[in-house]
Amino acid sequence: MNLNPPPIASGWGDAKSGPVPVWSLWFQNIWNILQDALLVVDNYVTTTNITHGGTLTKAMRVTKTGRTVTVILQYSDSVSTASTAGTTTFSLPYTPIAVSVGGAINDTTAASLGNGFVSTNGNLYTPTCTTGAGEIAVMTVTYFTS
Repeated sequence: MNLNPPPIASGWGDAKSGPVPVWSLWFQNIWNILQDALLVVDNYVTTTNITHGGTLTKAMRVTKTGRTVTVILQYSDSVSTASTAGTTTFSLPYTPIAVSVGGAINDTTAASLGNGFVSTNGNLYTPTCTTGAGEIAVMTVTYFTS
């Protein structure tokens, strides 16, 4: 996702209201905070022990507000995927301070895939599940980091 900040105006718009840059910079600060809250980590996610038959596609969106982190993981393959609870992992950008449960669903068929979890070792563990060709698995989890 490519976010563009609002334009920053300069100069005095009205002599009674003061310089425009003060408000523009304030809004720019808010924009920067919001933009930094959404982290796209697709290229940095490493996987362990996921079986797939073709080209694995993965996408992870991370929102961090203070110490609260929400992760939405999507993955699919051109042929199929298979994961095993407790061994299939996706790396996380922020390490959890406690184990938290997350739900998984097959976004294509709307079937529940069960629950996975995040661990204090910095990984997201998927449930035992399989997906067919082009089917998208989605897992969402919220946890706390230090």
